[in-house]
Amino acid sequence: MFFAGIAGAILGHLAPLPTFADTTPPLEHCRKLRQQDGVYRLATGPKGGSYVKLGQVLMSMAPSDMKIVPCLTDGTLENIDLLTHGEAEFAIAQQDVLHIGWSKEPPPKYTEGEKAKVKWPGHFEDVKLVRWLYSERLQIIAGPHSYVTSLADVTKERFWLGPEGGGTYATAVEVLRAAGMSLEEIKQKAVTDGDFDTANDALYNRSVPVIFRTTPVPLDYNEDLTPPCKVRHAEGQPTGAFTLPAQDDDRPNLTCLFKLESEVQLVGLDNTILKRLRQNPSYVVTPIYRNTYPNQDDGILTIGVGAALITRDTVPDKAVTELYGFFDSRQTVSQIQDAMNVRLDLLNKKFDRTLEEDQAMLVDAVHPAVRDQLTLSFAERHTLLAELGTFVLLLLCFALWHRGFRSILGNNAKYVATASMILVACGVFGLILWRVEGPFTSAFDNPVVAAWSLIVYFAQGLKTDALVTSRGQFTALLALAVIATLVHTFSSDALGRLTNLSANVLGRFFRNEEKEREKPSSPVSSAGPTNGETLGATKDFPIAPAPKPVH
Repeated sequence: MFFAGIAGAILGHLAPLPTFADTTPPLEHCRKLRQQDGVYRLATGPKGGSYVKLGQVLMSMAPSDMKIVPCLTDGTLENIDLLTHGEAEFAIAQQDVLHIGWSKEPPPKYTEGEKAKVKWPGHFEDVKLVRWLYSERLQIIAGPHSYVTSLADVTKERFWLGPEGGGTYATAVEVLRAAGMSLEEIKQKAVTDGDFDTANDALYNRSVPVIFRTTPVPLDYNEDLTPPCKVRHAEGQPTGAFTLPAQDDDRPNLTCLFKLESEVQLVGLDNTILKRLRQNPSYVVTPIYRNTYPNQDDGILTIGVGAALITRDTVPDKAVTELYGFFDSRQTVSQIQDAMNVRLDLLNKKFDRTLEEDQAMLVDAVHPAVRDQLTLSFAERHTLLAELGTFVLLLLCFALWHRGFRSILGNNAKYVATASMILVACGVFGLILWRVEGPFTSAFDNPVVAAWSLIVYFAQGLKTDALVTSRGQFTALLALAVIATLVHTFSSDALGRLTNLSANVLGRFFRNEEKEREKPSSPVSSAGPTNGETLGATKDFPIAPAPKPVH
């Protein structure tokens, strides 16, 4: 009984997280919930989105003394508005919208005017960051028989952008403006009614050719197909016509959309659009690899944006630190990722006050209770340099101590010297470009990053838009000449040595084969040796007769 009790305790501790369909009651809209002591309302987003999934996970796994109640909203803008009006204690929001408010930039034009459906939230200084969560990707999905393969094709069609209070709408408007559309043209072609389930239905039934989604990609799309997608016949349509599957928990599922219709495809962004969008520091260029979804044969490039957990400045410090620390456990993070089928890749993202004025200003938007945890310390800023220096020091100590290793280095001194010169050249030119280009572009924030950006600059074919100043371009050209010469010397010597070694090995092999063939074959007769031959003797190598005895 004792061991059975221990086994039961262990199995109970390791039991998988229960499904939301069994444990989570239907969610209500945040504005219907009243504030209660010890209860923290979490504003998420429309039903079926990743924010709702995360809210359900937090409700199921949060500490017992901290009751999290997720509630439905239209998305990021409404979440921020709920926070500032005291109608929610925590919320999840997109980084691009947060950056506008924290940087005190002009709000989007669609939030201005008497006819605006959504107003820009006031008192943005009350909104505070608790923790970065995960990366989302803008996904432009074209329906079957839409013949939409580029953003230029998208601008000619009707498209679903979601509620105007959501983050998808905000990001989609920026992308369409980068493609040359005016706000009036966007509003004429945009469909904003319904939630994600409605959008999927509209795309699948060909009533809307394109939908926009800003959402993370699945870790494993097979997890989204469990239980398997089920289809039902659409009312009023011929037998055999399909609509979207009936989702478990009424959760829309992009993966099922790709699974059921092979002609559904992702639309990528071209380099011109990506370059324009990168002017916003909240956006990064990121891929969606092939086979991320079923029947997706080609990968695309799009923009990524972070999702953040936010609060207001009046929420108690204890609640903020507890919710921040909730994501420190590896086991907890693993369970959340398994439950959501999403990688929480931004949990360790921090601000660096020393890089840009913009970064230093955003640090003030962090809640004071977790500001130290979300700001890079001196040691963290120089971790890479410290690790590199430690590695070099250990390598030198090992070389001085180990005689065999010294012998290897001595026999290959030319390669060691050339490799060292390459590293020194990268470091020197990285330092120069950091001083020259650092004030103008984040790609040269520090010498190490600058050295890496220089290599990327070479790999991209020396695109002039990567460097701002003429001095930077001249430095990069000089670096190319020096580094390319050293790399050519290193690779030429190494390749020549490898060629000689391969030639020697092949030469020995063929010579040995030839000697084996030249050896005569002389089988021994069963009758034994004849004509005075001794057993074992051959024509070329006769065995000498035994000496006669001396009398």
